[in-house]
Amino acid sequence: MARETLLRSKLPLVAAPMAGGPTNLDLIEAVSEAGAFPFLAGGYKTPEALSEQIEATRTLGVDFGVNLFVPERRPVDRRTFSAYAVELQPEAETYRITLDAEPVVDEDYWQQKLDRLTEYPVPVVSFTFGLPTQDDVERLRSVGTTALASVTTVEEAKAAERVGADGLVVQGPQAGGHSATHDPSRVPEMADTATVVKQIAETVPLPVVGAGGIDGPESVRRILDAGAEAAAVGTLLLCTDEAGTSATHRAALADPLFTETVRLIADEGVVGV
Repeated sequence: MARETLLRSKLPLVAAPMAGGPTNLDLIEAVSEAGAFPFLAGGYKTPEALSEQIEATRTLGVDFGVNLFVPERRPVDRRTFSAYAVELQPEAETYRITLDAEPVVDEDYWQQKLDRLTEYPVPVVSFTFGLPTQDDVERLRSVGTTALASVTTVEEAKAAERVGADGLVVQGPQAGGHSATHDPSRVPEMADTATVVKQIAETVPLPVVGAGGIDGPESVRRILDAGAEAAAVGTLLLCTDEAGTSATHRAALADPLFTETVRLIADEGVVGV
């Protein structure tokens, strides 16, 4: 049985939502003009700021998506938090930064953003760092929004299917910015993204977008051949003229001294990238 097409764009390419500045309106416009599918980064924004960007994006007259961070419902593991603080302390001292002794719990305006996206629907909403509830997904779908869940394993993909997701963003462990794993204590096993996409596409009957470590046309072809309808790129766009990447970040990406992404791992799992 043929899978339903998730995203409408000329090319099977998606601009991943990069929170914190890189994904801005200039990049959204350039991506859409090139024929790819753009995503707005909803993370780290107030509901008001996100609404302004959504309304500005609507003027382009193209389909687009909005990405939200799913709040972590489990209590913070104090041992892991302390281990991470110890790992960062030498770096913090270099820049005279004082690290908080207590973890800060922040839901990133989760409910307010969902309310606005229900009242003023957008074509697509994707979720990262966990799953929304089935009720949240049904609310979005009831107003015509396609709901995508970011997953990293077959088990997570099955869970996304159970809450009613329309499709999956399958992220391989080679992703440059973070891991979308639903379990922050899990250290993802290294694997080619195409392999992960194939495993999930053959097991869960939902449309798939492949993401993670995609560095050019050959990578895109492998993702599509593995069963994805599109490939999502993020790091590739960071040094484009349109991206809102900071000068410091741009310089680091081009610096030959930095040759790899390093994971910070405490005893309980991955705590940073």
